[in-house]
Amino acid sequence: MFGNYFKPENGKHCTVANAPFAAIRVTHERQPSFDRLTPVDKRTSNKKFPHCGNRPNVRTHLILKTVTKILSILFFLNCSAHAQKPIQSGNYSYIKWTQLEMAWLSVTKGFHHFFVGSELILNPDSTFTYKTCGNIMTGNWKYYNDSLLLLAKTNRWRSDSLNKYGYQGKWPKVPVKPFILVNKMNYLELVESLDNGEKGIQRLKLNVP
Repeated sequence: MFGNYFKPENGKHCTVANAPFAAIRVTHERQPSFDRLTPVDKRTSNKKFPHCGNRPNVRTHLILKTVTKILSILFFLNCSAHAQKPIQSGNYSYIKWTQLEMAWLSVTKGFHHFFVGSELILNPDSTFTYKTCGNIMTGNWKYYNDSLLLLAKTNRWRSDSLNKYGYQGKWPKVPVKPFILVNKMNYLELVESLDNGEKGIQRLKLNVP
């Protein structure tokens, strides 16, 4: 029955608060009408009812203004802390995977290949050298939409003998599409789709001397 409306015999309505464990007191007293009070009564009513009347509460206004400024500063600092760091030139090496990370990404993201042994060198003149376990690629890099784009111009085997004789009479081709490494603040992440439809992933971190 709590929270329902009751209609007493005198025709007035009242509500009962949702407090089943509290002592409930129902009153039918008519609240004073401030529109009919004299100016003297209004000044007196402001003392008894500080939230009534036309005079604003200056202290409450100042508190709200201060809280608004503090929240704005905290929001700005939070956005600055989570802003993407610009990609720096230097040497990047692969991050070793743990068994837990590989199991988690395999189940939740559908990855089947976790690349290791890669190395990326970003030069200040916007050129790069990208070494995988089997290839060495060179080209130009640029930063676009919080991602690193590698535009390869050369691609060869990492082994000198393979470069001379090829692998089963074949040599690596220069990739047509750029490699896109997403900036994850603490590392760069590259996701690749293989010819068999499976996905591979690797992460590279800047080597800090």
